[in-house]
Amino acid sequence: MGSCGTAAHRVIVSDIAADPFWEDFRDLAERAGLAACWSTPILGRDGQLLGTFAMYHRVPRVPVEADLARAGVFAGTAALAIERHHAEQARPGRRGRREGSP
Repeated sequence: MGSCGTAAHRVIVSDIAADPFWEDFRDLAERAGLAACWSTPILGRDGQLLGTFAMYHRVPRVPVEADLARAGVFAGTAALAIERHHAEQARPGRRGRREGSP
C-alpha cells in the first residue's frame, strides 16, 4: 500500500526497507533510490480528505519539527489550490467548458 494509501493521518516511514506498509513496493522503492517517505493528508476546509502530500528521501531518515511544519504548509497550499479548482469547475458558465465534461 505504501505510505500515501494510509495517510488519512500523517504517516512517517523512516526506513522503507524495514516497513510493512512498503512490503509490496519495496523493490520498486529500492530501484528508485527511495529510503524514507513521510505522507501528510491534504484536508479541505471541511475536513474532507482531498489527497496526500509525500516527501521522499534517499537515506533512512526521521523528520524533525521543521520538516513536519514544511509538509503542513505544502499540504495546506495544495488544499487551497484543489478547493479553488473544484469551485471553478462547479461554477456555471465557466469558460473553456467542453460539452459533456464535468
